Amino acid sequence: MKSSDFKIIPVDKDAEQQMKDIAFNHMKDYYDMSGGHGDVGEAVKAYLSKISAGYRMHASWTLEQIHLAESTRLNDFVRSRVPEWEPGKPFDTSILDEYKQGIDMKA
Repeated sequence: MKSSDFKIIPVDKDAEQQMKDIAFNHMKDYYDMSGGHGDVGEAVKAYLSKISAGYRMHASWTLEQIHLAESTRLNDFVRSRVPEWEPGKPFDTSILDEYKQGIDMKA
C-alpha cells in the first residue's frame, strides 16, 4: 500500500491527546527519541481494538500522523529556543514549560 491509500479520519479525542502526550514525553524524556519503548504502537493497537475493522487502517494512519505532526511542532519549538539542537541531543527541558500542544510556535 502507498500513502495515498490512507486517509485521515476522525478519531477519539482521548486517543488524539494520547498521541500528543507521547510525542511530548519522547521530547522531554528522550530528546525526541522513542527510547525503544514502542508506546506509540501500543497506544494505536489499544485504540484499534475498540473500533470496527473497517476503520482500523485509516485510524492507525490518522493516529500516526497526529503523533508525527506533534513531534514536528515540538522539534520546531525546541529549535526556536536552541537553534543547534538535533534529535537525541540533550537540552534544558525546562523550555518545554512554554510549549502549547498543537500550536506552531516559532521564535
